[in-house]
Amino acid sequence: MDLSSDEELLLLAVAEDEDTNKRKTRQWVIPINVERGMYREFATLMPQPPADEQSFYVYFRMTKDRFYEILGMIETYIRKEHTKYREPIAPEERLVITLR
Repeated sequence: MDLSSDEELLLLAVAEDEDTNKRKTRQWVIPINVERGMYREFATLMPQPPADEQSFYVYFRMTKDRFYEILGMIETYIRKEHTKYREPIAPEERLVITLR
């Protein structure tokens, strides 16, 4: 079957139109959140929390002992399950976010 150049162009145009009408795939996590582990305030602060009690108190408005006491009381309630798609926010970080 021989097609004329006009028919070939029409077939190409239809094929391109079908490609553009295909449903775009959605992302499970937006790109900015993929690297949240490296750039969030908690990741840069908590690996070396304020060493002296006064700096910790200024930042969190409570002593270290009180912070970890509160965390111990609510940790089981604020812990999220790990899924295969994304890492949950740790209970310690959830508490820090709430306090800040």
